[in-house]
Amino acid sequence: MAFIRGIGGVLLALLLAACSADDARPPPAELQSIKPEVTLERAWWFDVGVGSAEQILDLRPVFMDGVLYVVDAEGLVTALEPVEGERLWKEDLERSITAGLAANQGLLFLVEEAGKIMAFDTATREIIWEAALTSESVVKPLTVGDSVVVQTIDGRVTALGQKDGVKRWEYLNTTEPSLSLRGDAVPLLFKDSIIAGLSNGTVVSLSVRSGELQWEQRVAEAKGRTELERLIDVDSAIFMVDNRLFAVAYQGRLVELDPFSGTVVWATEASSYSDLSVGYNALFITTPAGEVAAFKRDGGARVWSNNELAYRYLGAPVVWQSYVVLPDFEGYMHVLNQTDGRIVGRFRPGDEDGIRVPAFVANDLIYIYSNDGTLSAWRQE
Repeated sequence: MAFIRGIGGVLLALLLAACSADDARPPPAELQSIKPEVTLERAWWFDVGVGSAEQILDLRPVFMDGVLYVVDAEGLVTALEPVEGERLWKEDLERSITAGLAANQGLLFLVEEAGKIMAFDTATREIIWEAALTSESVVKPLTVGDSVVVQTIDGRVTALGQKDGVKRWEYLNTTEPSLSLRGDAVPLLFKDSIIAGLSNGTVVSLSVRSGELQWEQRVAEAKGRTELERLIDVDSAIFMVDNRLFAVAYQGRLVELDPFSGTVVWATEASSYSDLSVGYNALFITTPAGEVAAFKRDGGARVWSNNELAYRYLGAPVVWQSYVVLPDFEGYMHVLNQTDGRIVGRFRPGDEDGIRVPAFVANDLIYIYSNDGTLSAWRQE
């Protein structure tokens, strides 16, 4: 099976957008001067290693028991106090990590390039088990009860025991496309089900206990003549709020699904390969063309769109206070007003290497893990 992988972030973005041979992609929009209405100041920063090491990796940090854990592409695990940024300890696993982290009951779960998942004990700072996977995984695992669930790029979702790594069940998507984006949607837990997005443009609900398919819903239909034109991955993290399930596909649709049955509540044409975000009354996405768009949570009508950052290879938006914050390929973070989409602030937490890991909000801070290995926390002045 062929996958788009192992190439630089800008080249990947070009491939994603170039869905026909005659596509003349415009250059990235020049940043225009703005009059800031909100200013952020850095609370702290920390150098946590090589970051993504110029790879396309999902190295999301994680909180557990009041500690912030982060890993870099070469297996350096760092534990930080999240408010002041003080390093508590670090441990070099000397492994090539492709995704992480998930955490539960003192254990961190990581996947490595060799196609393995491992459990790392934060008390002893040792790997207590590792298990071979059927293929590479490029998305963080999910902890569910006493199991850890991992999705691999060959279309499998596998559950293993958290304490021993023994396989409990496996689900196989038998209709994987011949070409896929490098990435997968982060699965989520809903009651007794695991909901996952697949490379064939569908969202599935699996039984936590057995992995049995409970429902399947298509979010996108493959169109076009070339394999690039027919890419329809659900790579954006599926979002649940108030028992309402939202998902978006690349070259597909933005949809609300009934999480109990998979029935489509509403759908609207949209395309994204970055995580969506949910605000007061709206859903926010970034598109391959560099548009930031807001849609009503009820019905999916478009509220506003902003094209000022066209073709700047935008990352995932995150809702923070009354703003939407998102990165571009040069490492700038742009702050937009949730209500009308105006750019009301801008700052640059790292260098020009950019930001791939979605920002996250906690402790009244917004945390940003830059590709160069800088982890920083920011607050409003």
